[in-house]
Amino acid sequence: IAVVVVIAIALGIGGFAVSNSGMLQRGKVAFTVGGEEVKMAEYSYYYNQIFSQYFNYSYQYETYSPGMGVMYTGYDCTVAPDQQAYIGEIEGIEEPTWCDFFDYTARQQIKYAKACEKYAAENDIKLGEEDYAEADSIIEEVEASAKSGQTPYSLAAYLRTFYGKSMSVAAFREITETQLLVQKVNDVRIDEYKASYSDEKINEVYNKELTAYGVVSLRNYVINA
Repeated sequence: IAVVVVIAIALGIGGFAVSNSGMLQRGKVAFTVGGEEVKMAEYSYYYNQIFSQYFNYSYQYETYSPGMGVMYTGYDCTVAPDQQAYIGEIEGIEEPTWCDFFDYTARQQIKYAKACEKYAAENDIKLGEEDYAEADSIIEEVEASAKSGQTPYSLAAYLRTFYGKSMSVAAFREITETQLLVQKVNDVRIDEYKASYSDEKINEVYNKELTAYGVVSLRNYVINA
């Protein structure tokens, strides 16, 4: 699982989505997870990542033909997320908007990241030199993107423009390293899961339930030539 930083096609388009909340002050607390404070910079990162994914997909389809963006993604890239109804359901919200969906998804991802951080601390899972080198590479890539546009930006200005005033270079690095730690925890858990199901265990379960697993579906088709 790779750590990917998604940037909105139109620089700054992601920032307006979070700015509607009015909570972009640096250091302000967005909410808490298990008593731990989640700062606006972190919340802004996750919110804008999920927002940008949907915006970019919708925008790309929209360039093919008007209306295709909504048709294939459900999201209208020409309308602010808090001004369009979300197509699904969100617990506790009667008529959710896409802004509610992005907010809900961001919070769920942050909760998962916090759970992974806790698991890593309890199981002595830490980032190594290669992980920190990857973090450097990610930040260098973002900085290169900031300088390559028609209007060059410094990294700090680029991050503030996209993620809001709460985001700093230091905060972005910390979040990037957290994402790499989450990736590492996921890899460890997958390996643990695989180890818990040896070939011997699989064969044991299979042999006990031959009638359940030893089934083949067969269909005959007649083609008149």
